[in-house]
Amino acid sequence: MTGERARFRVAADVVTRETPDGLLLVHLDTGAAWGLDDVGAEVCRRLDGMTDIGTIRAALQDLYDVAADVLARDIDTLLDELQGAGLVERVND
Repeated sequence: MTGERARFRVAADVVTRETPDGLLLVHLDTGAAWGLDDVGAEVCRRLDGMTDIGTIRAALQDLYDVAADVLARDIDTLLDELQGAGLVERVND
């Protein structure tokens, strides 16, 4: 599980566009594209490099009716996948 204090940001060479269904991320160098639903988009919008994952989890817990462990797992999975695709990057402390 990603630590509560971990921070992420959208990679510098990635553009985001709002869509009717959520958010689209496109890596300008590789062409990798990722579509996010409303919940994933809400996570990504908060990846500013300053806000830690614990704060993001708490904010989303207030917005969505989902068990805390399920939300944490889903956010971790999303971050792992986006990081693996080079779309987000972890900010060093």
